[in-house]
Amino acid sequence: MKRLLKLFGVLGAAVLASCLLFAVTVLADSATVVDSGTCGDNVKWSLDSDGTLTISGSGDMDDYNNLSTYVDLRNPAPWYSEYGQSIKKVVINDGVTSIGDMAFSVCRSLTSISIPYSVTGIGERAFYNCTSMSSVNIPLSVTSIGSYAFYCVNGLDGIIIYGVSGSAAETYASESGSAKGFSITFEGVTGFDKSGSKWVYYKNGSKSSYTGLIQGTISDVSSSAKWYYVENGVYTTSTGLAKKAEGSDTKWYFVKNGTYNKASGIAQKISSTDKNWYYVSDGTYKKATGLAQKADGSTTTWYYVSGGKYVSTAAGLAQKADGSASTWYYVLKGKYTKKTGIAKKADGSSSTWFYVSAGKYVTGVKTVCKKADGSSSILYYVKNSKYTKATGTVTINGVKYKVTNGVAVKA
Repeated sequence: MKRLLKLFGVLGAAVLASCLLFAVTVLADSATVVDSGTCGDNVKWSLDSDGTLTISGSGDMDDYNNLSTYVDLRNPAPWYSEYGQSIKKVVINDGVTSIGDMAFSVCRSLTSISIPYSVTGIGERAFYNCTSMSSVNIPLSVTSIGSYAFYCVNGLDGIIIYGVSGSAAETYASESGSAKGFSITFEGVTGFDKSGSKWVYYKNGSKSSYTGLIQGTISDVSSSAKWYYVENGVYTTSTGLAKKAEGSDTKWYFVKNGTYNKASGIAQKISSTDKNWYYVSDGTYKKATGLAQKADGSTTTWYYVSGGKYVSTAAGLAQKADGSASTWYYVLKGKYTKKTGIAKKADGSSSTWFYVSAGKYVTGVKTVCKKADGSSSILYYVKNSKYTKATGTVTINGVKYKVTNGVAVKA
């Protein structure tokens, strides 16, 4: 008995150790907040265990002095003394309007800085002597950059500033030039930047004239890269079909509210004189034939497409264009309708007349009926769900009909 209890004790300890090890592993995989505080009237800071310093809130950051050799003049940033050399990344959230003087100076492990479009000013020596930071992207919203903001006296040969041509970023780089072996160079950015209230796509620093889908990041929409629709380089919230603005891809893709969407259905081309409705599957144009709804979800109506285009004059039986169902539905004037009667296939692939009831092909039926499209008042004889040119007398639902070459009249 004692041996059994001892065995259970060993097993229990092993299970507990495994649980603790799992818990420690989970904690180790997720960054935790190390310290936090304020750095402006309405601005806060938070540092996590991965070395990411996040600045959030609204308005300007405070100015600091991390470098003065005179103790009474020093006013270091609240994170500098204890954590300055462990900060690897700085993320400034939208809403913050300026980066304070010397805010991140001498943070020698800092490699990445994210500046939002709400920032209009960068203070003096804000990133002075950040010896691990080799490049920075400065948005068009920044109109002033203080002296020595990105200067480094040791550890780096230079820094590349990415931005829009003619911006404060380019002016700062050209005026700073090179000194004491350290160079500040400007390179035109390729990507989206905010100009006033509009998102504009720039190519090598200059506004592009692209029309079509462009991949990039628009922070107002998503923090990750997506495919966006631009007209003459300006992002628009259009809905419809568009090609990619760059490259040799000739496919047509479905865009909803300016963003590529993997929808299926019919859609028109954006900014085109072509008013056809085309069928898209999984967001890409496809020459399908059959019934489909609008890709933008604006209606529940089912439309008939043939060869990828909506056919407004089509009448007859059709299956769904996406191949999701084997059921045959009746369409009239290009739209699914719950008619009853006989009809041919809408794609013209068969001369046979089939029987439909409430808009769907019905199997195994024996009846007399008119054409589903209402084009004739003649009663036709249907047997085994197909119109047949039979001759004779039949009784259907207690009524006798005389059938001559498939046409039925009451006997």
